[in-house]
Amino acid sequence: MTLGVALERALGEQLSDFAQRELFARVAIEESEWQRTPLGQTSTAGGLCLASSSLLALGALYLGGGNGVVPEAWVETSTRARVRIDENTEYGYLWWLRTF
Repeated sequence: MTLGVALERALGEQLSDFAQRELFARVAIEESEWQRTPLGQTSTAGGLCLASSSLLALGALYLGGGNGVVPEAWVETSTRARVRIDENTEYGYLWWLRTF
């Protein structure tokens, strides 16, 4: 939640507007719904609703190394395990990494 508030302050706009323009539109995600805090900030604590096809688009983006939308170095850095949660679960930068 804190990261989302900090990003909105740095961007000077709602994170949902920024994400739609700079990420979602570039990977053909047309609809998204973000929950808001009582103060009107975008809830980044699990409050993003996407269709399954939109989740697939984000997964394909990352599997494709960012596809020119997200820097490949960030894809690699953000999905690298930073902490182990249990024998099957690790955590990167905003990514749960789990073995099935």
